[in-house]
Amino acid sequence: MVKGKTVILADIPKKVMAEATSLLESLTQGADTQIDDNSSKDDLENRMPGYSFLTNTRDNHFALITRFLSDRQYALGQERGEVKWNAVLTGDWMRKVQELNMCLIFLIHLGSGQPAWGTEILGILFRNMQNVHRSLFMTPDGLATIIGYNKTNSTAGVE
Repeated sequence: MVKGKTVILADIPKKVMAEATSLLESLTQGADTQIDDNSSKDDLENRMPGYSFLTNTRDNHFALITRFLSDRQYALGQERGEVKWNAVLTGDWMRKVQELNMCLIFLIHLGSGQPAWGTEILGILFRNMQNVHRSLFMTPDGLATIIGYNKTNSTAGVE
């Protein structure tokens, strides 16, 4: 029981997933965020810095920012080449992004088998870096995370 209410543990992931879905729909303003299996082929062995299955698509999924920038309630206009943002609405949007991130981290943590340490889960990368392979991959069944932890690097403070 939590605060006098019975909590069914099996319902928690379903509720968090529903909340994450709702937040994503709100943040993307109803834009289609489905990843087409035919256009999103992930080269699991590609270690080039900057590579991600998201950069390997015919449709650039980061084009959602264009939709955001063209919405006059968020982007009020430009002044000397810089975007003038509506601070209140943009701040609310960023709070929703933070809430979505927390839902996704919770779901990754719960669905990854053995619980990850904070140092492992915070290192999840969607694209390769110079000396670090990404940990988010596209598979035929959906997204997969492969979380690694190198105790030597962690102890030495080397990434």
